[in-house]
Amino acid sequence: MTDASGNPLADQPVIFTLRTSLGGDLVLGTPTTMEGGSAVVKIPSTGSEHLKITAAFEGGNGLAYAEASSEITAPGLPMEH
Repeated sequence: MTDASGNPLADQPVIFTLRTSLGGDLVLGTPTTMEGGSAVVKIPSTGSEHLKITAAFEGGNGLAYAEASSEITAPGLPMEH
């Protein structure tokens, strides 16, 4: 995440959500951004290969609300027993 000038924003909360097959959103976590402006969250196994993930920043302290979504493909692999 960066500011309007392209500088990375550290220590800012980002809300990650997963669109469920029922049409609702499941909050995956609210990590804070690292020094370079990135944040990481684990995506649980859902049984679906196509997932829609959204990252949202609520804004504040002179910063505006921002949101980005992406559809990803996570092919399932059979479990080894």
